[in-house]
Amino acid sequence: MVQLSPAATGRHQSRARLTAWLAVGAIAAVLAAVRWQFPERPLEAASPRALLDAGFALGLAALTLIVSLGLGRCALSWLRLEDLTRLERLVFSLLVGLGMTAYGVLALGLLGLLERRWILIWLALAGLAGAGEWGRALTRAPALARTLPAQWRGLHLGQKLLLIIGGLLLTLSLLQALTPPWDYDGLMYHLQGPRLFLEAGRIVLLPDVWQANGPFTIEMLYTLGLSVGSGTFAKLIHLTYALLLCLATYALGKRTLGATAGWIAAAVLVGIPLFPLWA
Repeated sequence: MVQLSPAATGRHQSRARLTAWLAVGAIAAVLAAVRWQFPERPLEAASPRALLDAGFALGLAALTLIVSLGLGRCALSWLRLEDLTRLERLVFSLLVGLGMTAYGVLALGLLGLLERRWILIWLALAGLAGAGEWGRALTRAPALARTLPAQWRGLHLGQKLLLIIGGLLLTLSLLQALTPPWDYDGLMYHLQGPRLFLEAGRIVLLPDVWQANGPFTIEMLYTLGLSVGSGTFAKLIHLTYALLLCLATYALGKRTLGATAGWIAAAVLVGIPLFPLWA
């Protein structure tokens, strides 16, 4: 293998990071153009537009996760949490970053600025603040992806079966998440609360929806999606948290009791019948 000089390596990394920034910027521009030209269809309307709305929700979720990853990685750097595995760093970065993104939206609501333009400005500022970190993460992703076949070959049969079953469940859960919201608690308060907040332009007391008067972390992420007309986005964020829970369960089991315990813990969690249904 040809070894690059430090200067050449630096130039290559800079070009790769610039490519990542441009790609994310292009995703944001495409999402803006799509929503500008094609507002979300009414729930009772059945048409090929459903695929466009699902694609928009996927793109918005990906963009939000990238922005949150950058914020979370910045936070972990500030906290100087060095004794973390690569998986633990990913999980913590996303969880902390999603929380920071959500509380930014909450701050807008408390200031009476809960409008689409301010929410998008906050998302853009958060993306710029963490651009260095999420840019580095995205440039390293292809190299990590190339190691997956070797890691797969190193697994024994039981681990491979668990991953296959988990992948099938994730696929089914993703298909379910791409449908319009239908669950009663989501329609009752998880989405109803943010919708009423957006109508009011701020966080207000909702005496008729008392469940929406509690902590607002995840609901503020849902508010982000609703502000641009995507209820499906909320379901994708919900599914993301389910996936992060699986990864965190494995990581905790591995750290405390060893790799085998991590696999068993993840298998027990995924094996709960209601878990994939409500993921």
